[in-house]
Amino acid sequence: DMVKMYFYGTNGFETDQDEAYFRASVAFALDNTNDEAVMELGSFNYLERVREPSPYLACYYLNIRAKDDTDGMASFFYSTALLRLAEHLHGDNSIDGSYALPAAIS
Repeated sequence: DMVKMYFYGTNGFETDQDEAYFRASVAFALDNTNDEAVMELGSFNYLERVREPSPYLACYYLNIRAKDDTDGMASFFYSTALLRLAEHLHGDNSIDGSYALPAAIS
């Protein structure tokens, strides 16, 4: 709950992304089954709301959350985070076999 208070600036708290990220990190370190904390950590990196966003960490945390996903949100963010990571690693270079159209059409 403290993560959301710092993130949104509710209940008299100022908006502080660094404090929210820190609190989510502590919550996850204390309880690695805390789905809310792991989703927040993945979202912070995915949405680039930390000083040094990491596509690796976005994939790591969102993958943890996606395994128990019931509404599809974590799976969606995880799949797009994977695409961002691939682009980060390989740029616009596509790997053989990853092109969406069949070879006979292209």
